[in-house]
Amino acid sequence: SFKFKKEMWLGNAFGSLMYDSFKRSLVETKPSLVTFVPVSRNRFKERGFNQSEELAKGIAKKIKIKALEMAYNAKSSHLGGNFSVADVIAVLYQDIAKYDVMNPDNENRDRIVLSKGHCCAVVYAALAECGFFPEENLESFGKNGSIFSCHISSKVPGVELSSGSLGHGAVVASGMALNGKLKDKNYHVYTIVGDGECNEGSIWEMVMFAGQQRLDNFT
Repeated sequence: SFKFKKEMWLGNAFGSLMYDSFKRSLVETKPSLVTFVPVSRNRFKERGFNQSEELAKGIAKKIKIKALEMAYNAKSSHLGGNFSVADVIAVLYQDIAKYDVMNPDNENRDRIVLSKGHCCAVVYAALAECGFFPEENLESFGKNGSIFSCHISSKVPGVELSSGSLGHGAVVASGMALNGKLKDKNYHVYTIVGDGECNEGSIWEMVMFAGQQRLDNFT
């Protein structure tokens, strides 16, 4: 139908926009911006990984397996969405984002906002791999009273924002980016958006807002 084709076209257009923005941010990022590196990088290499690409693949595989275990034990979670974003999460935390596990609130840290908050299991697993908290803490995932809820929670060290409502996280992320520009802060904001969210008007308002404000620190 025309409506279906129109929605497909809009989805493809949005995907192309986000891809171009992501690619441009990688090309234009200055090495001097990376003022501190994840302590996790050396820990991973000690486990037998040598090259960056092999390392990222290894991390992605491991956090997928961990997410599967977490979902099985909790009898919950959205595995398809988790698996679809695992490779992106692995590359972000291994090669792109700057952060400090010893000081998670470092004001110059990059912000990673999972807007599709129901796909949190792989993020929790990645944060454990990076050393934000012990991996055994993930055993409480989805349990009553646990901070590791089935929608991502900012109570977890390393998580910037609790999200889950469609279109919520990406909008807040754009505000974080604007704050960085206004206060001349040295950080980049990355947000991960689900395909279903692209039907929300707030997402398109965010895209227009980011363009209007020239948020070149936002991907």
